[in-house]
Amino acid sequence: MAPQLKRDPLGRSHELVTALLPARFAIRYPNAEDVRAVQAAGGRVLYQFRVALLRAELDTGAVRALVKGPAAIANAAFTVPDTTKFDANVQIFYDRAITDADKDTLRTLGVVEVDQASNPVLGASVPDSLIPRIGALPGVQFVRATGWGCAVERGNAPGAHD
Repeated sequence: MAPQLKRDPLGRSHELVTALLPARFAIRYPNAEDVRAVQAAGGRVLYQFRVALLRAELDTGAVRALVKGPAAIANAAFTVPDTTKFDANVQIFYDRAITDADKDTLRTLGVVEVDQASNPVLGASVPDSLIPRIGALPGVQFVRATGWGCAVERGNAPGAHD
């Protein structure tokens, strides 16, 4: 289901985004400060993930302020392609070499995409509800949110004309 753009009483369009919050190599969850920042930008938090992600609805012009500038709280923000899913792109850090049995265990839990990043890290797209179970698996040190994307400044895209 594609996200539905809404308009507020002033006619500004809103969109649903998932914001990737800075975490580095630590376990991080969305917190009250993150929620206040979204609210200060005129948005509302719809869901807080079990990793450094939150889903919010806000004015399209306010999305940039959450990612860049003095009030920024996020490294990136991605539009939500399917509002019925609460999946998170994550990296799963192990304290040992990853085995085929580790990948099979994730698949048994229902994780469809499992990619070996660098040892001992697996990349996966997982339902948020599975994150605590994955974090409790033998050998797992922690699970952290990650995001992939490509950004090109307007006017500099291949084929762009002045």
